[in-house]
Amino acid sequence: MKLHAKNLISLFGFDALVRLLGFVGTTYLARTLGGEGFGLINLGLAVFSYGIIIVSPGIHIIATRIVSQDSVDEDLVIGRVSWLRFVLAALVCIVIIAILRFAVHDDTTYWIVLLYSAALFPYAFSIDWYFQAKRDLSVIGASRSLSLLIFIALLLVFVRSRSAILLVPASYFVNILLASVFMYLIYRRRRIKNTSLELGDPAAVKWRKLLRDSIPVGAANFMGQAVLNFPIILLGIFATSLDIGNFSAASKLIFFLLAIDRAIYSLFYPLVARTAASNPAELGAQISRVLRYLFVATLPICVGGLVLARSMMMLIFGSQYEASVVLMQILLLYFLFTVLNSIFAYAVIAVGKEKRYSAIIVTISLLLLAILVPLTYYWKATGASIGMAAGEFSMMALMYRECQKSIRTPLTLEFVRPLAASLFMGAVLFILPSANVFISLLLGVIVYLPLLLLLKGFTKDDIVFLKERLV
Repeated sequence: MKLHAKNLISLFGFDALVRLLGFVGTTYLARTLGGEGFGLINLGLAVFSYGIIIVSPGIHIIATRIVSQDSVDEDLVIGRVSWLRFVLAALVCIVIIAILRFAVHDDTTYWIVLLYSAALFPYAFSIDWYFQAKRDLSVIGASRSLSLLIFIALLLVFVRSRSAILLVPASYFVNILLASVFMYLIYRRRRIKNTSLELGDPAAVKWRKLLRDSIPVGAANFMGQAVLNFPIILLGIFATSLDIGNFSAASKLIFFLLAIDRAIYSLFYPLVARTAASNPAELGAQISRVLRYLFVATLPICVGGLVLARSMMMLIFGSQYEASVVLMQILLLYFLFTVLNSIFAYAVIAVGKEKRYSAIIVTISLLLLAILVPLTYYWKATGASIGMAAGEFSMMALMYRECQKSIRTPLTLEFVRPLAASLFMGAVLFILPSANVFISLLLGVIVYLPLLLLLKGFTKDDIVFLKERLV
């Protein structure tokens, strides 16, 4: 088995399990708590996500680089990083409490946000970044999977109605705590067995240097995460908990699909980086091939999702989320633009244009943050969804332009054949609706794949190419 296949199985075995468990928990909460309760939970999660950005603006990235070096005192690095993030978590929680005291008058909302924020403390001691540096992703996946299983078990036992809503963030605190503890225990066990440790320069991990180096590294990540969670915050200000719940239900389905984006980073980026360094003349053709495969995979998802959005939403979340259907259909465009944007962005980084990459991310993110305010104020969740899709399209267009300027050979966007096959599939699904979503999905695959091969959107050469790299 080739290295690409091994990495794919190792990474996405646990990643798929984590996403599936998270999706099960999300679906259960959406049905149990109702639209308003589900909205409050996602408001608390959004605040927690902003807290994570501040607690670790890029510290984990710098720490990963340090640990990757040959001679380093790993205990010292982990200690410095953990205590720095703990102090930042304390400061963030103080600010959140102050804001809650003055701005939030509903007791339930107050305690939900506060309990979620408390999870920043165990998160500060998480050492997932260490295992990333050691390229041992199985530890991260196993720890998260086990803690998520316990989290879902707690939900199923204790959260049976809206009245138990405060137990959700409490269970989430336990989830983050257990994941951090599991990873630390595995680290300590391995350290005891390792007797040939090198000590590095303590000055390399002084907290001031860690913080100073992490801020510019995490700037683009900060803006990207800020945009992802901003609609929830705005809906909390301008709309109702029900609006938050509807938007959250639709976005959870879309973010579940973004496992494809993670696959691109893990498999595509190293390949492109090597080609950019060793044979840049082939870079354009290589990216074009990957883009074609991406269109083959994502266009039927988008077209099928547009047609089956209502059936899928009713099946997963129930009839109370009827308003989420149109939001999901809009956010499917966000999904398509995000995945394409990843291709162009990683190509730009691979050729050494990190500053241009960061400039595009920060500029578009700032513009989107400003535009989302009036869109959400006037059109609530629909406006937020349109803003997210439009912002990602703008970012994708600029990244594509930068990618074109950064490679020697022009890119080709071969999307006509897979689009034609996808549209025909969508027409069949629309004309022959089925009461069963799974039958409709199977019918879509049966219609799409033969037509794609007939139109030569996927050829024997493509099969040979993938077989050589994966088998």
